[in-house]
Amino acid sequence: MKKWVAAIDLTADRAGFVLAHDLAAATEVMRATEEGASVPVKDRMKELVLFSVSEEYFSLRDKLQIRIDS
Repeated sequence: MKKWVAAIDLTADRAGFVLAHDLAAATEVMRATEEGASVPVKDRMKELVLFSVSEEYFSLRDKLQIRIDS
């Protein structure tokens, strides 16, 4: 059950990051909710940074048609 709850926390972190498109804002929310989280904030931040540079994230941005204007 602990792994399932941890996966939910990490998924919520990713969803918030995708919606906000702001790593600083996402980590600020993580710090604010540290007390009730099943995964330590340091580990949550590490996972989010890894996600932010992953092919999965860029593919999702492409599917959502989120692009940086040039």
